[in-house]
Amino acid sequence: MGELRHWLQSIDDYEFEKFVAELWRKMGWETTVTDGSTDRGIDVIARKTEPFDTKQLIQAKRYSDGSTVGSPQIQQYASLRHQEPNVDTVVVVTTSTFSKQAAQMATDLNVKLIDGTALEAIIRQYECEELVLRYADPSATTEIRTEASPIEGSTQEVIPTKPSSTDDGQINEDKPKYGRRSVHAILGLLTVWWTFGLGNAVYATWSYHKAKYADGVPPAYESNVSDNWYYGVVSAVLVGGFLYLIGLPLSDLIPGLSPLMGVLLLFSWVLLPVALYYDIQHVRTESDWNPVTGLWVIGTILFVFNVIVGVIYLVRRRSQMGHDRFTEFVRVKLADEDDTQQQPSGPAEALKTRYVDGELDEHEFDRELEQLLEADDRESQEQVDEWSSSNKE
Repeated sequence: MGELRHWLQSIDDYEFEKFVAELWRKMGWETTVTDGSTDRGIDVIARKTEPFDTKQLIQAKRYSDGSTVGSPQIQQYASLRHQEPNVDTVVVVTTSTFSKQAAQMATDLNVKLIDGTALEAIIRQYECEELVLRYADPSATTEIRTEASPIEGSTQEVIPTKPSSTDDGQINEDKPKYGRRSVHAILGLLTVWWTFGLGNAVYATWSYHKAKYADGVPPAYESNVSDNWYYGVVSAVLVGGFLYLIGLPLSDLIPGLSPLMGVLLLFSWVLLPVALYYDIQHVRTESDWNPVTGLWVIGTILFVFNVIVGVIYLVRRRSQMGHDRFTEFVRVKLADEDDTQQQPSGPAEALKTRYVDGELDEHEFDRELEQLLEADDRESQEQVDEWSSSNKE
């Protein structure tokens, strides 16, 4: 038996009822301890209004380990619900155990049972060990140990402090409540370092860029980076925006989508700064805009803000570069089609164009024109002959 169970069993019967009432208050209930002379078997009345009105009648039995709560007592306590209006549950709390017959009857009669083990778990969950010490018999909770001191005849009184319990019920007096302070101190220092370090990195990047390009981008600045990275930036922004606006809320409704959304989020987070880094090199080559690479890349690394930074970059890029490659391709294609539709067709028109462009002089033009007319006459005569022969048949 653990010390916590020993302390519980040392509490006086009536004090145990008050202890149970205060423990239930720690769990969010409003409790009332009934008068012993008029309790009619009810020890504690507990009420809760959130999330809905609930009322419990509690019977508290402070027993030693050798005693168990049997089925006749459960049958008796189950009838308590008829003594109060609007009762939802009858609860029997004990520091010992229940017999098998009692557990079966409690299931049949809708009575909730809390034995000593479950009671200890509740105490640990809500950190109420100090509450147990307050109600327990002082002789059971105070350990006085006399040890020989360096000075002969002197004694030292050792009173244990509030213990913390492990999962196996043993008392661990050395275990800190919130972990080691050194770990929290290191985490705090890392947080401060990251915050100020990121700010210093941004400022240093901006200062270096301002000093390097104080006179603008050098005219000889060239890069063979393709503008295909522009589409990488667009893809990352579209995927990230979809995830933040639709994907992540949808994964809460459909848990099976969470792995897919996680992969897409990682894809967008990795692709955006890489694509933006190389696209900036292309932008510097093809325009007068000189974006600060470090600031834009750092902005795209930060979660949530990376999509916003990507959108701002694309808007700024469009204002500096004009149409993107795909839009320009469509415009050139449409212009070519218009030119094609406006160009004349036919051998005579082609001959005229060559003469106007200076490819043919007057004699060459006359000679080729006569050849063209003769060819047309022969073709026309052949068509007439073919038509006449078909009519004779």
